[in-house]
Amino acid sequence: MTILKRSIATTLAVLGIASCMTGQISNVLPIGGCPISVSSLEAEAASGRLYNQNASNWSRALRTSGCGLFSMANAVYALNGKKMDMNTLASWAQSNGYWKPGNGGTYRDSLYGNITAKYGSTYCFKITSKQYGTIKNTNLINHLKNGGVAVAHVGRAGINGHFIAITGYNSSNGTYHVIDSVNRCAESNGDAWKTASFLSSTSNNSSTKVDWFALVSRTSNPQPTPSTGCFPKYTGSSGSIAEALKAVGYDGSYSYRKTIAAANGISNYSGTASQNTTMLNKLKAGTLKKPGANDSSSSNTTKKYFPKYTGSSGSIADALKAVGADSSYSYRKSVAAVNGISNYSGTAAQNTTMLNKLKAGNLIKP
Repeated sequence: MTILKRSIATTLAVLGIASCMTGQISNVLPIGGCPISVSSLEAEAASGRLYNQNASNWSRALRTSGCGLFSMANAVYALNGKKMDMNTLASWAQSNGYWKPGNGGTYRDSLYGNITAKYGSTYCFKITSKQYGTIKNTNLINHLKNGGVAVAHVGRAGINGHFIAITGYNSSNGTYHVIDSVNRCAESNGDAWKTASFLSSTSNNSSTKVDWFALVSRTSNPQPTPSTGCFPKYTGSSGSIAEALKAVGYDGSYSYRKTIAAANGISNYSGTASQNTTMLNKLKAGTLKKPGANDSSSSNTTKKYFPKYTGSSGSIADALKAVGADSSYSYRKSVAAVNGISNYSGTAAQNTTMLNKLKAGNLIKP
């Protein structure tokens, strides 16, 4: 994916403004083109990136100066699987002066200062802090360790800024999981683990130095408690598995669908149209199994999830020990399988995913 070239006056950077513009835009509204379908979004999603800013479906304004909006939506999606509607978000932000395509892009203090009140209850998140700081900031690291995510600004004086989502921290090697709507800071489908050194770089015209961040926390657990049997049969006409699950009274988030997929023999779930159609057909037939349906302890609601881990360790093995569970590789592999993590091999990304679930209190027992 081609990385967008950006330029902006130093004065805008001083004001705390960032955009992803290739040039000035005039009389361009954020709403335009055909909306991107849910299935298309989920088919391209990596480990959390729902929105690719360069997709041709977006209006020019969003493609060239929407990084602040896209990074927020990607952060929320990585946090709890909730999908913010980008066109609605852009319209609200522009109408209130929080986002000005062609005139500085995202005005960070006003956007992130008001977005919780507008969308927090709908998408189960809140901004808990906004501050200037580097990638090594203790508040940021501890927040990531405890299962939170962040929207971060990268750039340096005289160079146009950019926003990214930071969604994980691996304390064993000091790397950060980055989701980037345009791949400036994450080259692998907008999803990559990056070092503190990389996220402190000012060596080129696409500076990747973090100098400011907003901490984003979950306000509710979107995943329902698993129980025995299959989901109720869906009799509606929707072609969306997310909407069909909601119609029968269950959560339709990406994270929960990933767990459902694993319980129904669908490995490496990434939200493709084929995978979603398979689940939808099972739901229509009344044969879509609920996660935990084959768990011998599923009738005991106190044994469905591990106790919530409240410590500070970045090791899933140590965290499991702390809550009184087996931490061996073979057991972790079983835990990974029932939590929708296929082909477990003990990678940093897999362990971080399990650790974040354990910290949130929603890591399912095998």
